[in-house]
Amino acid sequence: MRKLSVLLLSCGLTATLWLGASPSVAMSPDDDGWGDPDVTAAAYSWLGPDTPNDGYAITLVRGRSVRAVLRLLAPRRDLGSRTPGDAYEFFLDRMDEQTYSGPHVVQVHAHGPGVVVFDLTGFPSDRMLSRLSRRGTVSSFGTTVELDTYVTVARRGRVIRQFDTNFRPPREGALPEERGLGFGNRGVDPFSPAWALNERLTLIHVSKDWLYGQHPTYVLPGKA
Repeated sequence: MRKLSVLLLSCGLTATLWLGASPSVAMSPDDDGWGDPDVTAAAYSWLGPDTPNDGYAITLVRGRSVRAVLRLLAPRRDLGSRTPGDAYEFFLDRMDEQTYSGPHVVQVHAHGPGVVVFDLTGFPSDRMLSRLSRRGTVSSFGTTVELDTYVTVARRGRVIRQFDTNFRPPREGALPEERGLGFGNRGVDPFSPAWALNERLTLIHVSKDWLYGQHPTYVLPGKA
């Protein structure tokens, strides 16, 4: 299976996208992070090739607390609470312009019935997703500037499903939650059904307003 282990960056455009995001978004009072097992892709129609960014990974974790997630991620630096734009600016200030590599910046925040891990400058490995899922379910979606768009699902310590959301998923090993999301169908983007699948599997809803707000931000070991 393909692993999302390398981040490809288009730095000028990406910086504009993140840094242009509003740092103070008023959230709806019912934006509590609790999701719907029957959510449709329409709930994430705000997503696109450059929204929220052109390279990121979003991982929803059920069965672990923020403390337990951080223990596994083992961040080497706590950057405090930041918006995604501010967090990405930290990366840009330290990026190697020759290789486009820099610190692996993530945001980790309790939301609804679980934890959201948002990788702004890197991707979680299958091994890490498996570890995060040992006490529950993890669903993760990542995309690069080359539109490599993969969803990975792990449960009870092992990856049980992974596919490219640009195409119809293989029938073998299909999960019931995939039904009706239209992966690979004409006119269906590869982003919104993936986020909907994340929500169906974990019952964690991530809205645009919440995502663009402030979240605890960390630097993980290694480079992005």
